[in-house]
Amino acid sequence: SGINAEYGQKGIESYDYVLDNYGEAISDAAAVVEAGLSETAIAEARAIGARHENEFNCVATVYQSSGINAEYGQKGIESYDYVLDNYGEAISDAAAVVEAGLSETAIAEARAIGARHENEFNCVATVYLDNQPD
Repeated sequence: SGINAEYGQKGIESYDYVLDNYGEAISDAAAVVEAGLSETAIAEARAIGARHENEFNCVATVYQSSGINAEYGQKGIESYDYVLDNYGEAISDAAAVVEAGLSETAIAEARAIGARHENEFNCVATVYLDNQPD
């Protein structure tokens, strides 16, 4: 059915409702389940949970800030891929020239911002592409 802003917002509201009203009960149930699991199983389950929470938070942030819908999401992915394919090398070359004039602190801050934006984009792209209609 594709992702759109209305369904995204309803998902966010549902998640918040469940967390607000049942978060403590869910945590208690998780503690009971964990008591019967190995440390490895607990670590794996927590890693999966953290990954899903990060993906949800990423998508929720994008939905809330931009009202993303399927059409715009697809156009954004296509635009990003086009720019990367056609101008990626030139952008990297320009970045190297700019970096040459920056302090190590400024370079680190710029790279951190770039990495955050890339992670957000990749998260949204993955969720969007994984939820395309058949």
